[in-house]
Parts: sequence; structure tokens; C-alpha cells
Amino acid sequence: MPSTKAAMPAAGLRAHYLNYLEELNSHADRTDWRPNLATFMADKVIYNEKVMTRHEIETLVADAVQKLPGLGFDAVTMVIDEESSQVACRLEFISTPNVDFMGVPAGQRFKFYEYVFYDFMDGLVVKVHRVFSAFELLV
Repeated sequence: MPSTKAAMPAAGLRAHYLNYLEELNSHADRTDWRPNLATFMADKVIYNEKVMTRHEIETLVADAVQKLPGLGFDAVTMVIDEESSQVACRLEFISTPNVDFMGVPAGQRFKFYEYVFYDFMDGLVVKVHRVFSAFELLV
């Protein structure tokens, strides 16, 4: 039976995931930004139990960044399992939307968390499961 263990980059899964977050955070001051996730994600990913293409995920992220200026992907807590090639992360987001966003009015600063779990294979994300916290309005 072939091994299902993913081959990770030499720097390790933690460094690879932090590079992924760096790519997601590379949008500063760019209105035309679109992430390049080819070195991080498989062509097709199981995303919250739905099969999505990497292009669809890149579009999803780019759309959120356009609606939420200054959005940063800030890893508050990370758990890395090199052996199973899995990452669990709690990401903090603080932004002021420029349009009404999921019940938060445009111009209202708010904070929320994403709890996200990734499965990697051959150094690429093949599965993502994520949930969001409630939004906290900030003064």
C-alpha cells in the first residue's frame, strides 16, 4: 500500500504555512491584488466539504480583501503536526469594511477569528475546514 504521508518542503510545515500566510498578507495597498497560491494549494481542494479549484479560492480571498481593507491574516495560535501533515490555526482579523459585510455596516471597525484546519499532501493544501467566530464591533 502506498504511503499517504506528504512530502513537505525542507524548511518544514511550520515555515511553509507561515510563507502561505505571508502570501495572503502581501496585498497591502494593492486594489488589484490576487493571491498566488500555486505553491501552497493543490489544483482542487476540499473546502468545507465542497470541491473547489485553487482559482476559486484565490478569487474568494481576493474578494474578501477588497471588501475589508487592511485585512491581515494574523496567526494567534498554531498547532503543527509534521507527521500527519496537518495544521490547525486560530487567525485574528481586524478590519473596517468599505461595504456592508455580513451584517457589519460599512465603516464599522470589527474583529473576528477564523478557526481553520488544513491537510497537506506533497506540500500542498488538499483539504480546508474553517469556521468563524462571532463578530466583535470595535470603537
